[in-house]
Amino acid sequence: MEKNGSSKIIGGGGKFSYMITREDGRLRVHLARADGEIVESLGEITEKEALEMRKSSARDRKSFGGLLSLFRRQEEVREPVSNNIKIGYNCIEEIIKKEMEEAAGKSVVLRGSGFQLELRDDGGCRIHFDL
Repeated sequence: MEKNGSSKIIGGGGKFSYMITREDGRLRVHLARADGEIVESLGEITEKEALEMRKSSARDRKSFGGLLSLFRRQEEVREPVSNNIKIGYNCIEEIIKKEMEEAAGKSVVLRGSGFQLELRDDGGCRIHFDL
């Protein structure tokens, strides 16, 4: 599959197979019918993933379970975004230190006229507005 436009069908035995194609130097995988008609494009894959698909289909031709697991990619890890909240001292009516269940941790609650702000020790916060 070195040339652009080349394709390889993997799987089979049922109504659908996977087809790997090389387009613009990149490998793409598609869900295809037995006659080679592409039903749905599943996206781009790496050379390593394509080799794993071939090996998986060679081991077990009756099931797509192993092949499908290759498409369950890890979700991106989200980084916390720092936010600044400015509250004037004269707006704060009460500061409460809360100790919750051991698993939940501790928090500080700032109550003011029309709002309540809970700052948790895990870095999270909750804001309630009394409208």
